[in-house]
Amino acid sequence: MALKLYVETSVWSAVLRDSQPDIQGYSRDFLQHASSQGMTLYVSPTVGKEMGQAPEPLGRRLLSLLDEWGAVVIRPTSEVRALANAFVERGIIPLRYSADAEHLAFAIVGGADAIVSWNLDHIVKLKTKMAVRVLAVERGYRLIDVVTPLEVLEGVD
Repeated sequence: MALKLYVETSVWSAVLRDSQPDIQGYSRDFLQHASSQGMTLYVSPTVGKEMGQAPEPLGRRLLSLLDEWGAVVIRPTSEVRALANAFVERGIIPLRYSADAEHLAFAIVGGADAIVSWNLDHIVKLKTKMAVRVLAVERGYRLIDVVTPLEVLEGVD
């Protein structure tokens, strides 16, 4: 069974982040591994919007990664908006970082098996992982994992 992974903006931007060679390497290795294993990489309009806010030519280079790796865009729906709002209303994601709530909602509603992120402040942390599971089940969605690219690579030779 090929996994469906929602890849949050921090992973894509890490691919081009020369200032952090370890994170950059893990991110590239993750994308290569996912591709070689037939995993589907999902993104949302939120990812594109965040990439588009980067200064040029970085923004264009980031957006080109989505095409290069065949990322599939999950379309916005009222379900996504409602779930993102729930993450903020429950205090799981601060209003100021509502884009992070959108990433979580797109991944859950889009049917991803996992959210892959380097965002350790708001996404890949115990409180958020637990809340993602609770909200997914409450709203009738299946369970989803929240992981770093490194966790996807664990056990890969």
